Amino acid sequence: MKECEKFRIWYHDECERLISDSEGKITCKRCSRLKTSKTTNDKAFILAESRDSRQNATENELEITSQHQQNLQEALRRSKEQFEIETAFMESIKIIMRERNFKVTDVTPD
Repeated sequence: MKECEKFRIWYHDECERLISDSEGKITCKRCSRLKTSKTTNDKAFILAESRDSRQNATENELEITSQHQQNLQEALRRSKEQFEIETAFMESIKIIMRERNFKVTDVTPD
């Protein structure tokens, strides 16, 4: 953050200069985020930054939750496929054992 000497307000380092809108509010030219006076309204600036941070965190959490849900769905699909493979394998073993006259009990996986 940098402080503008003329307006006594803070702005982002990456913003080259400040502009004033029709209501006289000073904003960064690049990011168009409202910057408030350090001396008169520092709390408003902190609250605005905090709100932006919370919104970004919420968006990140939603993205992570969505990715986690996709991972769980993929794991469930793989588990179902694996169960079907194991069941088919056990059934084939039962058939072979019957053909060779072995005593066959239920060997279905739990």
